[in-house]
Amino acid sequence: MGVWVQACVKSLELTRVIHLLQDPLTTDLKERHIFVLKKLLKRNQNGFLLKELTHIAKIFNICAEKVKDHPEYASILCEALKIMLPFLKERASDELKYAQDVTCFLSHMGLWPTSPGYRLQLLEHSDLAQTLLLSMAVVRNQPAIKLQLLHTLQILSSSSDINCALILSARGAEMICLHMNDPDSSGQVLFRSTEILWNLLERGSKDEVTAQLSSIECVPALKEAFFHQLLCSLRHCDLQLRNDLLVITSLVAENPKSLLIESLFAKNLLVVTTFPELKSQNPLVNNLKLKYNTLDLRMKQLLLNLLILMSKDLAAIQLYKEEQVMLALLTLIKPPATSSESRSGAARWSPTQQETLQLHALAVLTTIAPLMLDEYMSCQGNVCLLLLLDWVHAHAGFHSVHSTVTGSRKAQMWHCIRVLRSVTSMGDESVNQDLCDQGFINQLLGILMQMEANPDEEDATIVEIKSDIQLILSALCEDDMHRKELFGSEGVEMTVHFLRKGCDKFYSGLGHNKLILSTVDCVWSCIVGCYTTEDYFLAKEGASLLLDLLSSSPRCVHGVVLATLLDFCDNPSALAYILTWAGDSGQTAPSLLLQLWREEEAELGVCRTSMEGSQDFDLVVHFVVAIDQLPDKVLQAGLLFFPLPSELIHISVWIPGSDPTKPVLSHGCEETSSRPANVPSAAVLELSENSRAKIYSIFCKLGSQELLGLSAKDYVTLSIVRRYLDFKVGEVWDEISREFEAAGLRPVTPDKEALSTIHGITEDKARRVAAEQTSILERGEKEDVKEEHVMYAEVKSHLKQQGLITKSCDHKTSEQEMLKVLSMNVQIVI
Repeated sequence: MGVWVQACVKSLELTRVIHLLQDPLTTDLKERHIFVLKKLLKRNQNGFLLKELTHIAKIFNICAEKVKDHPEYASILCEALKIMLPFLKERASDELKYAQDVTCFLSHMGLWPTSPGYRLQLLEHSDLAQTLLLSMAVVRNQPAIKLQLLHTLQILSSSSDINCALILSARGAEMICLHMNDPDSSGQVLFRSTEILWNLLERGSKDEVTAQLSSIECVPALKEAFFHQLLCSLRHCDLQLRNDLLVITSLVAENPKSLLIESLFAKNLLVVTTFPELKSQNPLVNNLKLKYNTLDLRMKQLLLNLLILMSKDLAAIQLYKEEQVMLALLTLIKPPATSSESRSGAARWSPTQQETLQLHALAVLTTIAPLMLDEYMSCQGNVCLLLLLDWVHAHAGFHSVHSTVTGSRKAQMWHCIRVLRSVTSMGDESVNQDLCDQGFINQLLGILMQMEANPDEEDATIVEIKSDIQLILSALCEDDMHRKELFGSEGVEMTVHFLRKGCDKFYSGLGHNKLILSTVDCVWSCIVGCYTTEDYFLAKEGASLLLDLLSSSPRCVHGVVLATLLDFCDNPSALAYILTWAGDSGQTAPSLLLQLWREEEAELGVCRTSMEGSQDFDLVVHFVVAIDQLPDKVLQAGLLFFPLPSELIHISVWIPGSDPTKPVLSHGCEETSSRPANVPSAAVLELSENSRAKIYSIFCKLGSQELLGLSAKDYVTLSIVRRYLDFKVGEVWDEISREFEAAGLRPVTPDKEALSTIHGITEDKARRVAAEQTSILERGEKEDVKEEHVMYAEVKSHLKQQGLITKSCDHKTSEQEMLKVLSMNVQIVI
């Protein structure tokens, strides 16, 4: 037997070592096994070859099975682990050739491979991360091994998205969270666990991580970890870990299924959030000592941000009321303390920190104040905000032409106005009335106009503040006549000022598009309906400015401007201002409205080709009057074909009424057959989606007054406008008929006859309009011919006069020459 052992050791063939270890005859010869294994390790003290890993893995598995009965084999395994790195290769192709062997080896051994890229690739294809994760429960009572395990998982999760996905597939975030508070004298378990959760959030699926951490078991674990760090943190790294746990909690709060409220975690967080602004006897804050450093400031910001995240749950709003969150926020937004208050130690945040918290508190109020209006009013929220607004305005430099607005003051003004806009937009009468009683309307007007004194400092934030102020004024004055009177002449001056600026900067990117819309909305809500204010607005050329805006603004503005003009038409004085308006090119208001009508019809497809400002339109008009005499005329879907002697000209032109069955075109008019029963009529809804109904209503207000500055084209359009309501009624009845057909219903004979009669009346009106349009075009053609004759007569007269002048000049020239000859003769005689 001794000779055989010597031969085995001498050759060191791995297969023979495996045979020796598995031979049942040598089971009791453990000293011999250990001797052979030590020799094997000594020979491979620089590492194992890649091609040997399959046999090495089998040898290690055999030794691992023997460890249970013979602990001596454990030392062999430990020595083997020390020489695992690096694996050796004989050829460059060994890495690719033995990749599967290495993967299997790592899955069983939990070791790292040869080169970094190679190791990472093979680790990702093995189940090492999952194996280590599942080992957490086994080593729970072995702190040192558990810490090494967490360290390894931290490294694996920080270097690979695939590893993070594998860990999450085994519910790794939940498992790590559940064990993060295990007893640990080193203080490293919580740190490593938090780092692993961070890695999973950054490199894995954020939704999956938060879903796992939102369980009924994990939320209490997060709660315990956070409050332990909150009350026991002294070092900088401990404070940072506390904040990291709070960030993870914030991400969990974004999950609508989180159990922060049910676990009382949210209630405890609110106690810390309102500290030190509110005094509390809660033991959570009795021993809490803030250092008021950067990390404490960061924690306070995160807690304030949590208020916004949790406010989506109505149960959280009830907690806010119980913990007096509104009072704490209003305390934070107070203007900076006076020097006497500072000396008394009332505030321990630095001025910069206090300003930062003030801005965060204002941002939180923008979200939760509309949800807690009763608490907002009981804590005198309006008073606090107006005091802050006064202070910011006094220190912002808007009153001086040469001053500049600092970034912090601008941010304070912006946030303060945003909060006021959010609470006024709710339409709560007690809130709005309280603001008006404190002179809020005049205060806003003063701020707005003083901001306009520095146009060079205008940026996106300033423009947004102006727009928000106008929207607040609109919300306050819309339904209250007394407030419109308070808006008064000062408010009119403000709106006129902004209307005069026009829409030149509409696409500047700074928000002037919103400012224009808010200005028109301010006119609509704060001026229209109060005759004294309306008259002053009209006297300041307000109606003309609205028409100027209508003629120069993009189509998206037309709807609100037309609606405002329509409401102004209820004032008898407004009609004269509208009819006397003239644009830069001399265009009148009726002509402008008819042009807008045609543009909207063009967008709906009635106008196949835009003919505005082209000579082709005059050509078409010239030939339309003779359409009945053309032998080959074709009138299909608004397309006119005119055969001319030289060539066949195909011109696409908008001719209202060319199709008697469709005198007007609407959005979705062809889709009514598929309309569900609970969906309103498309023909009716279409009235609110375009400007034609408003234009029709304005012309109705103008009534029979003389409309100046209209061309033949305008009169053609006007013939459709005046009968717009009749055509819309016919369209609704036509929609009803199509719905009957789509539903397979057959109306009874009287109803069928009624529908047929109504349809015939609509078509008859359309034909009469078409005839009227033809007559208009004929008159226009005759007038054009008459004007041409007059022009030709003037030209002929001018040419004749020019000839007479030329002849007279020639006659005078010959007489002068004769006089010269006579004069010369007289001189000779003398």
